[in-house]
Amino acid sequence: MKASPRPWVLTGPTINDPAAGFPNGDAKQAYLSGAMDLAIALPTGTRMPNGQHIITASKAFAKLRAMGAADQRGRTRLTITEVRLGSGTFSTDRGPRSLSTRDFFLTGLPQPAQVLAIPAADRWPRPGMPATDVAQFHATIAAGGRQATISFRGAPPGNGHCQRSTAPTSPSRPPQC
Repeated sequence: MKASPRPWVLTGPTINDPAAGFPNGDAKQAYLSGAMDLAIALPTGTRMPNGQHIITASKAFAKLRAMGAADQRGRTRLTITEVRLGSGTFSTDRGPRSLSTRDFFLTGLPQPAQVLAIPAADRWPRPGMPATDVAQFHATIAAGGRQATISFRGAPPGNGHCQRSTAPTSPSRPPQC
């Protein structure tokens, strides 16, 4: 990838659930089903104080609710009382990284649910790319921490642009994709 800055490659979820858990099973089920109501107006900004672009609070709220089931009738409901900009640790191809979040504070929970606020255009895979490509990726780190093995679905055979070459590559002759 030659983009500057290089997109974030996430290797884990984009939502951090409340770190301290839930006070009871009903609250946990409400959270997992997306049964949440707003008691406040959502903030409208799309930039962090440092100028970094972020998703809207409305889009982050939609992502948080979308993880749940469609039928939320008759369930306990949680109330969102505050939304702040924050940061949370997410798994990336560069290791665990602190990234910008929209933090949703829910009644009765001491810690917020954190939704990654990095726009899809600044992440990989890009919007519209098949999600199955990511599922074919696997990486392991050797015991000494100095060697990584990365497995992924490769390019079709051939010698053209973005095809598997039969010629060996080296640091002085990197792949052409």
